[in-house]
Amino acid sequence: LVGAFYRHLLQFEKTRALLTDELITTKLKDAQKQYLLSLVTGPYDRPYMEGRLRIGEVHERIGLTPQWYLGAYALYLNLLHPLIFKYFRDKPVQCQFLRITLTKVVFLDISLVIEAYIRKSSEKFEFANRQLAALSRELEKGLNQRTKDLRKERDFISTVLETSSALMVVLDQEGRIVRFNRTCERTTGYTLNEVKGGYPWDRLMLPEDVEPVKAAFRQLHAGQFPIQHENVLVAKDGARRLISWSYSVVTDATGQVEYIVGTGLDIT
Repeated sequence: LVGAFYRHLLQFEKTRALLTDELITTKLKDAQKQYLLSLVTGPYDRPYMEGRLRIGEVHERIGLTPQWYLGAYALYLNLLHPLIFKYFRDKPVQCQFLRITLTKVVFLDISLVIEAYIRKSSEKFEFANRQLAALSRELEKGLNQRTKDLRKERDFISTVLETSSALMVVLDQEGRIVRFNRTCERTTGYTLNEVKGGYPWDRLMLPEDVEPVKAAFRQLHAGQFPIQHENVLVAKDGARRLISWSYSVVTDATGQVEYIVGTGLDIT
């Protein structure tokens, strides 16, 4: 029986790798003999069950799956039932009793090793959950710090935009106004809320300047920059100011133009 079990072990890569050492193989065969004897002698008490649980834990620790040991128990039954029949075929009642009893004991062992496997797997799962929770906390901590840094950076940029003596206007991909600093508001008489979402050529330019500005915008959108040009800015009250513009762009992760930033100086 031990020899048959050993041949069963050699069918699996993991167990085959463990059995290259002759000393280990000898110890394994001796342990297997003791195991088979205990299987049919008992007693099936708490120490017996605790011993089976430890065996299941060893299986799980070295990476043997339930498929492996279910195959081993099926092998036990396939080997032992014919032996019972051979020696007790003249005693059918005792033969049937022994076969049923052996099957019960084997299924007790199966349930114990599966319980051990589930228990160890649950411990690993709980450990993984704890590790994941710790990682999540670290990520959240880092994210919070990054959010603070970005907010600080945004506030700094906003302050620079709003306190700059130059006119600063930011356009989106379509040319709509998304930022309009205080110098722009003072120069034109329009507030950000009045011009936001509109095009600069809708109300801030002379008709003859519209097409050159649109052409410059198309060049910027196509990635042709830096671009500089001058045009007249028409204020809300009709006043006209000659502005010299320099443009830069903000690109996304793919290199596509996302925003166009115009910096203007009043050279009237």
